[in-house]
Amino acid sequence: MEHYKVYDYINNVISLADKPEDFNKCNFAILCEKYPIQTNRNNYLAKVIYISLQSENSTWRIYPDKIKEFEIEHIILSTNSRRRLNYKTGEFFVNGSNETQQYKENEFYNYSFELASNKTKKLINQLREKYNLTTPELFIGQHQELVLE
Repeated sequence: MEHYKVYDYINNVISLADKPEDFNKCNFAILCEKYPIQTNRNNYLAKVIYISLQSENSTWRIYPDKIKEFEIEHIILSTNSRRRLNYKTGEFFVNGSNETQQYKENEFYNYSFELASNKTKKLINQLREKYNLTTPELFIGQHQELVLE
């Protein structure tokens, strides 16, 4: 299983649509699980639990069962001075547009992070129940006292 950055991830998701041409110009929202994993200084690996693509003519929502079936469960996200994540981040959305941007011959899509609101967290809990998703927890080991013998 290969993990993609946002540009390739969105292009891959669009290619899976019944009518990919409907999403030539679209906005996307990707709901990611809490506690993304830092893979290097500016990149995080996040688990995807919901995707929405919206164009002028069509909206496509992809739920956890299809995400697993399509093998698009993880995405690599880059941080910068305007986009911040850390290993304690709660559920969050990656919101953007597939309007191609270019920097030094590299193409990319603009996107931003939005933390889930309290109202959305209730819906996320319902989504977890419906699709039997477990809530991730950070592991904290048990402290043992230092003993000098």
